[in-house]
Amino acid sequence: INSPVTIAGDYAAASAAFGPPLTAAGVTGNVILGDDGAGTTSDACTALVNAEEISGNIALVDRGACAFTIKVKNAQNAGAIGVVVANNVAGPPAGMGGADATITIPSVMISLSTGNLIKGELGNGVNVTIGEGMEMQAIAACVIGGVLLGGGKGSVLNVIFGAFTLQAIVNLLNQLGLPKPYTDAVQG
Repeated sequence: INSPVTIAGDYAAASAAFGPPLTAAGVTGNVILGDDGAGTTSDACTALVNAEEISGNIALVDRGACAFTIKVKNAQNAGAIGVVVANNVAGPPAGMGGADATITIPSVMISLSTGNLIKGELGNGVNVTIGEGMEMQAIAACVIGGVLLGGGKGSVLNVIFGAFTLQAIVNLLNQLGLPKPYTDAVQG
């Protein structure tokens, strides 16, 4: 999440088995809640009725009631440049299965709590980047775990401990509301 500053930071996301692979550059855009006008209006199980708002932006839709490929395809048909699917149950996000060779935009799933966080700030304008971004964390985890915490004697357990330590630090910085450049500097 790039903005607003009150929720800016890196959050866990799981990629889809369909559509283009995530890239390091990612896709950045403003988040618009998808509305299909039927039942749970934000599940994107039918064509989105707010296509004018969605077009050129990243659609936020809710998990449930239909296949992930249907949700993403409906958002793509409305002009979305990417899709964020908010989980409908507590816990970490899960990878999204399915196949549809006509899907050309990236999509990720986020946790229920992250989805609620974004929804709570939509009135203030939320901007996100959908992309691959764990390389720096993986490198930092190896350095912290294998060298610093292990006294220069790297091991798998030290790397795992380093990864958990790094994530705890990043989570603390996010909760303190520090801007993304500061959290990036700490990770690097």
